[in-house]
Amino acid sequence: MMRRTISSTLVTFVCKFVFSIVWIGGFGLGTIILFVSGQDQKWPFLILWIIGSFIIYDFCIKLKFVETDDNYLYISNYVKKIKVHLSEVAEIRETLFINLPIFIRFKNDTIFGGQIMFAPKGLYVFRRHPIVQELRDMVQKGRNIS
Repeated sequence: MMRRTISSTLVTFVCKFVFSIVWIGGFGLGTIILFVSGQDQKWPFLILWIIGSFIIYDFCIKLKFVETDDNYLYISNYVKKIKVHLSEVAEIRETLFINLPIFIRFKNDTIFGGQIMFAPKGLYVFRRHPIVQELRDMVQKGRNIS
């Protein structure tokens, strides 16, 4: 059983670490400078920074790196790595507009919670990403075997 990477290594790393740190840190520093210097735009910047930080946390920092083989998903947040049997997958979904990220919901919570999301390799706008159906087929096969 050979492992296969289904996450985009570059997108996952850049979104999770580079973009989130630069945006949250840079916008936060800019907001602090506005407050210290007494600028009128400080409150809109503070509100945008807070809202933007929550959005970036939800859609960038929570991204996971995912690999698979015939029986398992290998999920990492770059600090911890877990192995989840495919029979534990309850649902795989994506958005049709732009299928980034793809969501995997589990029957039981993992150390990453009941659901993870990952950025797949390749971008498919207004059409299904082929990895979604492939994962669904693998999950179905895993259920038939167990």
